[in-house]
Amino acid sequence: MGVIKKNVPKLGVFTSDSEESLHIVQSSEDEDVSSISDIIVPVSSNSRVRRRVLPIPVSASCGRKNLGKKRFRRYENGHHLETLIEDEELRPVTIYDFIPNKCAGFSTVLESGEAKEKWENFLASSEDKQEQIIGQRTAAKCAQYALPLTPDEAFKNIKTGLRNILKKSQIPLGMIEYLENKLVEFFTNTPTDIFISEHLSSFERLLLHGVAQYYCLRSLSFNSDHDNVRLVRVSNPLKDKFHQPSMLLVQFLAERKNRSLSHDL
Repeated sequence: MGVIKKNVPKLGVFTSDSEESLHIVQSSEDEDVSSISDIIVPVSSNSRVRRRVLPIPVSASCGRKNLGKKRFRRYENGHHLETLIEDEELRPVTIYDFIPNKCAGFSTVLESGEAKEKWENFLASSEDKQEQIIGQRTAAKCAQYALPLTPDEAFKNIKTGLRNILKKSQIPLGMIEYLENKLVEFFTNTPTDIFISEHLSSFERLLLHGVAQYYCLRSLSFNSDHDNVRLVRVSNPLKDKFHQPSMLLVQFLAERKNRSLSHDL
């Protein structure tokens, strides 16, 4: 059976001769201690002091010889990025940095004196006069196309948000066909009259607006006086003329849907 030796710390002996060899001047306060001839001081042989390795500073004063390959490349990249930063980019980030700096169309109207005057005159006019002005605007927009419109031109006449809704595959083509047949039949027989819709849901009214824009008709939602429900009033800005595209809207959407499905396959 082996014997494990225990590491006993080595003891150093400090004597008066050691004190003289170190040339220690004895003060008056140490006279009482000088009678002690031997002082035992334990010395550990395993004590190791690790020096902390500080990171090498990466600055302009460091040359290529003082830096490794990766650190020197990192320094060059950082120095290049610092040259691209402007003073304005160093300011603290606020909530206004995430708000797009765009001027709304209505703000542009208020900034222009002439446009503001026209807007105030429009608000001061009667409801019939306002509808007449808007109808003239719709007629002028349709007049830029050669009538009758092609299906693509008529579809582009629909507002962007509503056009994106009609492009979806889940759009109810049956409801669009029902609303379209009622509008086409009404304005084919009486192009100068005003069409008043029946009670519809909000989504059905939205589809009716899309059908009206496809045929260059003007539509407006309003509250009914009797039943307190929302209805849609549709009028023809061209008055005595009602031009139909060569294809119904429901047919145009169905063909577009079929082309999309065949393309996916």
